[in-house]
Amino acid sequence: MLVAIPVTAAVLVVGIVVVPAIRHVGPREATVQEVPSGQTVALRVGNTTRAGMRIVAVSTTGTTRFILGTRDGTVYTGASFDGSDPDLNWSSAPLRDVLPSDGLELLTVQHVGDEGPGGIASVGGRAGPDVTSVTITTDAGEKIDVTVQAGWFLASWQGDDFADTDSLGATFELHLADGSSITTSYLELTQD
Repeated sequence: MLVAIPVTAAVLVVGIVVVPAIRHVGPREATVQEVPSGQTVALRVGNTTRAGMRIVAVSTTGTTRFILGTRDGTVYTGASFDGSDPDLNWSSAPLRDVLPSDGLELLTVQHVGDEGPGGIASVGGRAGPDVTSVTITTDAGEKIDVTVQAGWFLASWQGDDFADTDSLGATFELHLADGSSITTSYLELTQD
């Protein structure tokens, strides 16, 4: 009778235990993937672009992909239209020194009017460590559920939100780790 017993970091092969060699290599360092000229890095969270931008959040609507990235302690926002290289259009955003644990910091608010009917709205930034997800209610009443990943969030949707001063009615419901939630408006989040 053969009995399988779980063994951490080992494989049982017909009575022989093979334990892989463990080698400590120190702190894990990020690597930049070399990309041939004319090609782009896959625009996924965790990847690094040719210009050294580490992607921390991505949201796609249609063929437009909005991106948040970090480099040298600064946060950048960008967009990729039809797969174009985001390194061509990054813009920087300042960060608050301290973000409350149940807070939200908007770093990018955009409206791309020439992308589809009504355009595409996009909003993103940082969330405090107690914020697990965000539900955005658009001007039109549509609910957009947004995941917070490692303190970053980014959302995009078809609509005219943020196109002009008449379309700033979005609200943000912050879902917290303790099960409670806080609702705030776009205007409250952007007040100094």
